[in-house]
Amino acid sequence: MDIIQSFQRNAVGIASVANLAGELKQSAEGLGYRYFSYLAPHTRRELLSKSPRPTFLTNYPEEWRNRYLSKCYHYLDPVITEGGKSIRPYMWGGDDYTSRLAKEQRLFFGEAASFGIVYGMTIPVHGPEGECTFFTVASDLGGQEFQDLICETTEAAQLLALQAHAIAMECLCDGNGAQDVELTQRERECLLWTAQGKTSWEIAQIIGRSTATVNFHLQKACRKLNAANKVQAAFVAYERRLLG
Repeated sequence: MDIIQSFQRNAVGIASVANLAGELKQSAEGLGYRYFSYLAPHTRRELLSKSPRPTFLTNYPEEWRNRYLSKCYHYLDPVITEGGKSIRPYMWGGDDYTSRLAKEQRLFFGEAASFGIVYGMTIPVHGPEGECTFFTVASDLGGQEFQDLICETTEAAQLLALQAHAIAMECLCDGNGAQDVELTQRERECLLWTAQGKTSWEIAQIIGRSTATVNFHLQKACRKLNAANKVQAAFVAYERRLLG
């Protein structure tokens, strides 16, 4: 618990997410983990952060962090999609775990493993205003060694997750509400079909318009929603209840 007490003492002076990342790195390594990450796709007072990317604090290798963000892996990552349904720590990693996943998710974990991210524990934190963030500790340790580490540090990691969430939300939220967005009927229609996995060509066949027209509507929606691509735009629109 000395590590948590040290974090609590230093937390008083944390005024930015950059400072928070440094403290979390030190604390996670003190608990015996090689890596930590804190991912916040949601913030208070808005369903998604204003940035087209989630807030992602981590000491993962920079190449992996950049790849995770640029490919919007938080929509694919089962640690996020499945772990978010639980209020308990979510254990992941190893062949037994990945064998139960879809092909794309197995490939995702294969990529992560190449950077030494093999086993981990993710702690979802559900906030009072609907936000859900994810604090993860990870290692390339396996087998009984990792299980022993989890048993020794789960309570401390949970406390760290709760405190990290409270500080991050204060740093991220400036009191402004989400900007109002108005989508046209065509934009909503194209996003709805995108959310169902349809390509632009398929949507064009369904609504009786050209592929170029569909892409035009999707590009407009991306700009309005500050989204990096049409998949993220559909996700954001769904979260903001703009599709129906």
